[in-house]
Amino acid sequence: MAQICSNVLAATCNPNAIRPDLAKAAPGSGWIARQIGRWLFAPKRRNAAMSLSLTPWMPNAFNPFRVESSDASFIDACYLKAPAPRENALPVLITHGWRETKASYRHVAEWFACRGHDVILIDLRGHGRSGGDAVTFGVRERHDIRLVIDHAISQGWIADRVLSFGHSLGGSTMLLHAAMDDRVAGVIASCPFADIRTAIRSFHRLWAPWVNLDWAMRGIEDAAHTLGFDLDEASPR
Repeated sequence: MAQICSNVLAATCNPNAIRPDLAKAAPGSGWIARQIGRWLFAPKRRNAAMSLSLTPWMPNAFNPFRVESSDASFIDACYLKAPAPRENALPVLITHGWRETKASYRHVAEWFACRGHDVILIDLRGHGRSGGDAVTFGVRERHDIRLVIDHAISQGWIADRVLSFGHSLGGSTMLLHAAMDDRVAGVIASCPFADIRTAIRSFHRLWAPWVNLDWAMRGIEDAAHTLGFDLDEASPR
C-alpha cells in the first residue's frame, strides 16, 4: 500500500502524463479512480428532514407525495398550493444541487408561492428522501421530473405548463428535462454546468489538484458505465 501511495503521489506531480515506470501502480491507481467515481455518483446523503409545518407567511401546508420511477425507485416531493393564486401564474418545479435536499429550498418555494405560483419541491434520486443509490447527473433524473409532472397533472394540482427552477445539478437536470418535454415554458437555472467533463475538470482544480486528472476521469467514466449510462449524456448543451 505504501508503494502504491508513493507511486500515486509521483504521478500526480505531472497530471498530464503517467510515467512508464509507474505502470506497476496501475491496479492501485485503478482502485483510486474507481473510488473517485463512486464518491461522485453515490454522495453521502444529508439529513432529509423537512418541516411541513405552517408559518405566519405561508398559511398553506406542504403536501408530500411520491412517484415511482422507471427503474423501480421512487421520487419524494412536496406540493405547495399558493395562498392567493395569481391568474396565469404557472406552477414552479424546484430541484436542488448535488448533496443537497429539497428542504434547502423551502424558502425559494415560499417566495414563489407568496407571488401566486403553485410549487413542487423535488428530492432528486440518490438524495434526501428519494430512492436510488446513484446520481446520474440528469441522465435519469430528467425522466423522473417528467413523471412528477405527470402525477401532479393527474391529481389536478397543475395544468400542462410549468416553469422549472434548479441550482447546480438541479439546474442542469432541468435544462436536460426541458429539452425533451414541451410542457416546460421556461427554466431558471442557477449555476448549471453546460458540459459535464468541463465541470469535472473545474472541480478537480478546485478540490483535488493533486489527483491525476486522467485517472479521475477514467474512474468517473467507468463508474458511469457500471451504472448503465453514458457520461456525455449529462451535458445539457
